[in-house]
Amino acid sequence: MSRTGVAWSDDFATHQTARQPAFGDDYEFLPDEGWDSGLRVQCLRDVLSHAGEALPAVALIEDFRTAEPHQLAMFHPPAYLSERDGVAGPAGDQTAAARLAAGAVLDLGRAVWSRQLRNGYALVRPAGHHARADGSAGGCVFANGVLAAIQARRLGAGRVLMVDWDAHHGNSQQEAFWADPTVLTISVHQARAYPPGTGGTDARGAGAGRGATLNVPLPMGRGGGVYRRVFAEVIEPAADRFRPDMVLVASGLDGSYLDPSARLALHSGDYGWMTARMVDLAERHAGGRLLMTHEGGYAPHFMPICFLRILEQLSGTGSGIADPFLARWGDDFAASVPVEAERVIEECAALAAEVPDGAAVGHSGT
Repeated sequence: MSRTGVAWSDDFATHQTARQPAFGDDYEFLPDEGWDSGLRVQCLRDVLSHAGEALPAVALIEDFRTAEPHQLAMFHPPAYLSERDGVAGPAGDQTAAARLAAGAVLDLGRAVWSRQLRNGYALVRPAGHHARADGSAGGCVFANGVLAAIQARRLGAGRVLMVDWDAHHGNSQQEAFWADPTVLTISVHQARAYPPGTGGTDARGAGAGRGATLNVPLPMGRGGGVYRRVFAEVIEPAADRFRPDMVLVASGLDGSYLDPSARLALHSGDYGWMTARMVDLAERHAGGRLLMTHEGGYAPHFMPICFLRILEQLSGTGSGIADPFLARWGDDFAASVPVEAERVIEECAALAAEVPDGAAVGHSGT
């Protein structure tokens, strides 16, 4: 139980989306390359080789099973699974890679639930947090995190918390658990980014699940100061009220200040700090059960140091490797909380007080 597991396969490094432009509000994003390539996970895998003995409690896990159709069918209908059979991408069978990614997340989730691992990070491609039940989107084929949450419920978790800090809205979990009070989904993302028309504070769930969907759409240009307030006033109070038995994090690294896909301003220390808060939250409520799934991130020169800070906090060890960017630029360039962000935080803090009370929701099998 003392180890942090990192799920990885060399097959993930071969993942490649088509060469086509991707667009934001008023800018073109990576027009001359496949915007989601294996390079963007391979550079993170290389962190483990570079850090070496500096992270003794981190174990690379490459032995896991491909997700079976019945596992994928926990969220995706048979018609979609049939439609995906043999779908090829620029680097080969895209569906095979997606099934392997889902299998890695599910196997790692079981190991965390059963306490074979202290916690885990699924370093997979393709990502999952934009996948719809009946369709792929945003480079995501199967909803990896959603499948892990459903599996956790079936393994005995009475309540599951899903926190998505990718720069783009976590729409797959919102869709999956819209009317389910046993899974609390919190997405912290750049407002009006991707997908279009989703991620507003007015999306709160329906029926018995009313209040168990919570979106925090942040204005552009905001960084660590705002995120610290969001954790203190929204995420942690909501989690303390909900009291999850399992904690999942959709870990996008595209909120960094050097990422081309968004206009947020997180640095490596911010990712370490957020991970530390999630570790503490999981220890407080879920016996430490914390699983992170890799989502977006498109700055291969900066993501590795952000990922390293995450691994340090998950494993409770320091690598001693400094961030050369912060050494030059400092870490206080996005510490303030402007008025427009204050308004969002205040609104979302009020919504956090209305999430389902864990005492009345679900039955824990822990």
